[in-house]
Amino acid sequence: MAKKILIITNDLLPFNQLKESLEAIGYEIIMATDGITGLHKVNMETPDLIVIDYMLPQINGYGVCSLLKRDIRYRDLPVIMTTIFSNDHLGDGKEKPDFIFHRPFNIEAMVAKIKELLAIADAKKEEAKKQLAEQAEKWLRQHYIPGLEGQGIFSR
Repeated sequence: MAKKILIITNDLLPFNQLKESLEAIGYEIIMATDGITGLHKVNMETPDLIVIDYMLPQINGYGVCSLLKRDIRYRDLPVIMTTIFSNDHLGDGKEKPDFIFHRPFNIEAMVAKIKELLAIADAKKEEAKKQLAEQAEKWLRQHYIPGLEGQGIFSR
């Protein structure tokens, strides 16, 4: 299944080339033109990564990013922000984007960073699954099925 990337911007011209480049290499692109619609599409479409412009109507890109990073469902969702401003106004901590591109941005560099962040997110998901499976197995061994080791239930 193709990875979904949500692009949130009201300045479509510079992002159309990014959209076309990503579609050409197999990504599914979802578009939103303001922060409120972008948040709605995050809930409806479950993207694998978000590219968001800082300057948006209704709620700016940092506001959207902050809301997502505070939500347990989306805090690990990679977010790339584009901006014409310095990084100083974006603060620090857990609510900031995973990466910031200053506009105008280089399409090839953006595509490379998207691939990198998606690979990191996939690795984190696999590690979390592995840890959960190990915890479940440990719990089962302690509480339910002592003595069944070696009988195929816990074989690796």
